[in-house]
Amino acid sequence: MVRLKNIRIGSEYAEADFYPEDSKICGHVVVELSSGKLVSPVEVLGYGASYSGHARQRLVKMAKENDTKTECLVMRY
Repeated sequence: MVRLKNIRIGSEYAEADFYPEDSKICGHVVVELSSGKLVSPVEVLGYGASYSGHARQRLVKMAKENDTKTECLVMRY
């Protein structure tokens, strides 16, 4: 599970704070929308990079769907 907060989606970039599992500490991702690549991920110590990857995927999807939520929950399988 990854919780995204403070989601901001612009024309070129999307970014959000992400909280892996039940962590009180957040990481931050910035995604270049034209390429879908992470520009400057800030990981959360003790959690793997897959959490920022799931955050990236959701931000790209939200941008494509013109989703304007500022928070969301991503369930990982």
